[in-house]
Amino acid sequence: HTQSGIQSPADLAGRKVGVRSYTFTPGVWVRGILQSAYGVDLKQVRWVLTGDEHVAEYVAPDHVVSAPAGSDLKELLLAGEIDAAIGVPADEEAGIRPLIADPQQAGIDYYRQTGIYPISHMMVIKDELLDAHPWLAETLCDLFVRAKRHYLGQLNGNRGAHPVDTAMLAMRPVLGDDHIPYDLESNRKSIEALIAFCADQQVIPQAVEVEDLFPSSVLNLA
Repeated sequence: HTQSGIQSPADLAGRKVGVRSYTFTPGVWVRGILQSAYGVDLKQVRWVLTGDEHVAEYVAPDHVVSAPAGSDLKELLLAGEIDAAIGVPADEEAGIRPLIADPQQAGIDYYRQTGIYPISHMMVIKDELLDAHPWLAETLCDLFVRAKRHYLGQLNGNRGAHPVDTAMLAMRPVLGDDHIPYDLESNRKSIEALIAFCADQQVIPQAVEVEDLFPSSVLNLA
């Protein structure tokens, strides 16, 4: 918020920053990038949550606290209960502006510098299903690749039809024609970064190897 006096990521030290939940994937990415690219000490920030973690057993670090039940991030920000927030849209009239002046360009610069594209979702399959149906993972991957190719093939005709289409077209000059690759090697840097961020932020107890997350049948799929 403009009244918080925060002008740069370094100013977040000692402040309260709101986020839906601590394990919320965009929150993990934002914190990880703030730390790795801007030198923010995440433990010097008080993270204020307005939602639950969806995992009853999870225990957040000591510098993470919960807002009163029913709290809204934007309302907390406007009331001065928090100084900044992750996931609240800019609202100049309300005094809410991005911490980074041009966030889209900053994201492009980060990708070009690191090769890391922040992934938000992954498909999970229970081990017992894979044991019972060894063909399942490879078949699902094939279906997803075919669906993606169909979408990319008709994307130009959808120009401006949906905000997601507009965003995809805008990223094509940066990421290339296949700007949402599904194979492991194209996504390795991003997955490794997310694992490291999760371990460092105590979202998971320890880092794991990328290959251990995927069935062997799909490790080499293009």
